[in-house]
Amino acid sequence: MRKTFSEALVASLKTDEWLAEGFTLKTRPRPGGTQGDAYGTNVEYTYGERVTFGGTYMNADPNTPGSVDADVFSGRIDWQTTSGFGFGGEYVDESSSQIDANGYYGQVSYEFMDTRWSPVLSYRYAHFDGDDPGTATDERFREIAYGYTDWGYWYQGEITGEYALGNGNLDSHMLRAKVQPKDGVTLNLFYYNFTLDQPASFGVTSDDWGDEVNVTIEWDANDHLYVMGVIAALFPGDGAQQFVGGSDDWFHAMLYLMYSW
Repeated sequence: MRKTFSEALVASLKTDEWLAEGFTLKTRPRPGGTQGDAYGTNVEYTYGERVTFGGTYMNADPNTPGSVDADVFSGRIDWQTTSGFGFGGEYVDESSSQIDANGYYGQVSYEFMDTRWSPVLSYRYAHFDGDDPGTATDERFREIAYGYTDWGYWYQGEITGEYALGNGNLDSHMLRAKVQPKDGVTLNLFYYNFTLDQPASFGVTSDDWGDEVNVTIEWDANDHLYVMGVIAALFPGDGAQQFVGGSDDWFHAMLYLMYSW
């Protein structure tokens, strides 16, 4: 739904180095969902084809009773070196008379160039504020336009990110290994360690949410058939066990097929 709008206007100007965009959007949610509005601007600058700086401002209106518009500011950088190392990060501030929240991540990666299977290893730390019950302001980070761009972004784990928790009240460490054993086939192995930023606001006393392992495969079988598979396991910590009232491990599997002609 983050790409589906009942009303939308996007204007952009692009050169070899600069991208400037202005937008106004009205979401089109599922039946019964909350419709929201947003407007803002986005600017990116690319230096030497390997370094990109970006900044975004957005005013978001959730259109829910008792809520007010929130101002959202984002700054980010992505740097891919010629030696195989990559660095990236983003910081987001959300504020209004009711909200005072921050979220950010930092990442480092290394691509083994001219190596069989083209392996890429990466580590990322991400933080999303949780609400402090002792203050009148709501500090929980809002996952505006929460959606999919790549495995692990922005879903923090196929179980934790998609079903149990959103991108709020969460700290995560991610290790990722990506390989391409043959043309059209990509494998990913993820390990996550999750903790809660404010466990009391989640109704638990422990910040230990748990550890999660994900395995994904993507296969472009031919010009018409695309196959994607996921296997995931979450080994809950004390916080997750307190939340659900049990200690069983959590498992998830998905098979996705797309045929086009």
